[in-house]
Amino acid sequence: MPATAGLATNFYPRQIVHASWAIGLKPGQRLGFHTHVLDYFWTSVTGGHGRSRFSDGRVSDTAYKPGDIKQLTFKEGESMVHDLENIGDTELLFTTVEFLDSPNAPLELRSNTRSVAEI
Repeated sequence: MPATAGLATNFYPRQIVHASWAIGLKPGQRLGFHTHVLDYFWTSVTGGHGRSRFSDGRVSDTAYKPGDIKQLTFKEGESMVHDLENIGDTELLFTTVEFLDSPNAPLELRSNTRSVAEI
């Protein structure tokens, strides 16, 4: 069963936000490899355990608590490629927001996603 990565509520004016997502992963589900180039943050809505694999070969297992927040920033030309797998026994829910006010231009969104500007 594929992970859900739907567009979340429009939290911010579209002049500053490229896209926002509500991401849900049931136990055993995996969100495939994807690339981040814009500054962004995620918030863990639920607790649980996840595993991310990175393009440099690193693997990171993380225990999430409800309300955990992490902000990531990228210098011009920097990016991050990773996946996310739910290795726990409860559903993982996240809200993720990417900001246009970043050193890099946004990447093209895949056809099954919509930007905030399209709402």
